[in-house]
Amino acid sequence: MALQPVVVEYGGEHPTLDKIGRVVGLPARVFTLNSKVNNHNISPETVEKVTTYLEQNDLTDVVVSVNEYDPKGQWQRLKANYRIDPFWRYSAGTLSWLGYSMFPNRVFGGDEYNPYTNTLILTSDVPARALAEAAYAKDIHTRTHPGAYAVAGDLPLLSMYRQSRATSDVLGYARVQQDQNTETEAYHVLYPHIGSTAFGPAAHFVPVAGPFLSVGGALVGHAAGRTVTALQPKPATTPAAKSVPETTGDSDKALAAGETRPAPVPAPSGDHGVIMAGYEEAVPATTAMAPGKPRKPTPADPTAGRSE
Repeated sequence: MALQPVVVEYGGEHPTLDKIGRVVGLPARVFTLNSKVNNHNISPETVEKVTTYLEQNDLTDVVVSVNEYDPKGQWQRLKANYRIDPFWRYSAGTLSWLGYSMFPNRVFGGDEYNPYTNTLILTSDVPARALAEAAYAKDIHTRTHPGAYAVAGDLPLLSMYRQSRATSDVLGYARVQQDQNTETEAYHVLYPHIGSTAFGPAAHFVPVAGPFLSVGGALVGHAAGRTVTALQPKPATTPAAKSVPETTGDSDKALAAGETRPAPVPAPSGDHGVIMAGYEEAVPATTAMAPGKPRKPTPADPTAGRSE
């Protein structure tokens, strides 16, 4: 069966709400050192990267909500999401829906996947953050008890586990896609988020200095992400081969001018099979002669050269 396209829903134009949202999202932009976090202006390129990831991982049932506020639609999706057990849907899922209704992402920002409504909410133009939430959706879809796993994933410390899994998935996906920009962005944006999650829960038990623990964790994440980026090997660049000028006389004249001829391509042999460019493995040759065995001459046609 052909996969259905991913449904993408966009919020309407609300200049006042967007201005308020950009002001409210200022701490998040400072926190992550990224001006596109919670900017409520998602580019088509970011949406395309997310939808491509969802399609390639067979997650086309996930609805992508771009800068939208729709409490009624979210409640309908919660009731229709039979992947989650009703106990978790109408307990933790209802609390999640109330939080969405009273503190909408359209104003307060936040990129997140809601497992109870099976909706991926985007308010930032940062592909790495969007892909991390899509990776969380992939993680939820592979669980035998997704409702219990979603509730456990929101608990302190345990949330760091599922965020680490999502970050690892994004990094692996970016490398397979040879998307260097997204990979670097993941180190710079997702590592601080993991760091703040690791130290954030302790802030509730430490007076005065508690709120600074989350900031300290983010700084550690920033340092770790940028260190890993600096240690990453640079992509190798193949220098362009020099072309040999055409000569009508002796070929030594071209060589005397400082040019070099490319190395000849070795001919296929029976020992190694057919040589294929770009692959290490060789395909066995079926027509090559065995090494060391002389080729038998083909007998001449006795009728060749005769005329009727």
